[in-house]
Amino acid sequence: MKIRENWRALLTAAVEGKNWAAIARVGKLGTTYVRDVVERGQTPTLDSAIKLSAGLGLDVTDWFLEAERGLFELRPPPAPRAPSPGPADELRPLLWPKDVPVMGTAACGPNGAFLLQDVPIDFIRRLPRIANIPDAYALYADGDSMSKWREHGDPVYVAPRLPVLQGNRVVIQVLNDKREVVAYIKELVRRTEKEIKVRQYNPAQEFSFATKNVVKYERILEWTELLGI
Repeated sequence: MKIRENWRALLTAAVEGKNWAAIARVGKLGTTYVRDVVERGQTPTLDSAIKLSAGLGLDVTDWFLEAERGLFELRPPPAPRAPSPGPADELRPLLWPKDVPVMGTAACGPNGAFLLQDVPIDFIRRLPRIANIPDAYALYADGDSMSKWREHGDPVYVAPRLPVLQGNRVVIQVLNDKREVVAYIKELVRRTEKEIKVRQYNPAQEFSFATKNVVKYERILEWTELLGI
């Protein structure tokens, strides 16, 4: 085995458009390590390259080593599935890593919006659909205005950069009167150049945010998506 001559170009392409802090967090590396390797000329050790590959959702042989695939697996191969559900399948959720950061509590109602945190307040399990989405994050719902879809305290999983369509539930971040960025959990109804209309369920209500005040809105994944159903 040997290090690829073009490993740095391959790595640069692999990290393009991705959240470097999320890659480092998933790979259990220092917060500035990705920058040190990509921009500052640092060559990773094999152990660090394997961790960095885990953060990217790649095999180390995809970018760093010229080696026969399979010599450096990031994770053990899945156990053979039983022909019918059994104890192994029931225990499978326990194997999902608890590394998805919870970045705060997002209010479900039009009042009391929450300021998202810069550092996680908790970590929850990484479900199958986001196994290779390193910058996925979660929030806890606050209030009952999205009941019965989500109840107070329920987690929601957010996948940045996935397409957002009409009818999707979203985390929408807007600027309030103090020019602070605050967040809500809502269903996207319609978007125009001037406004973004959203819906809540309890009580049923639609309201709008001026597009100029919307920082971004990101898609919330449904349980069936998260579980790969």
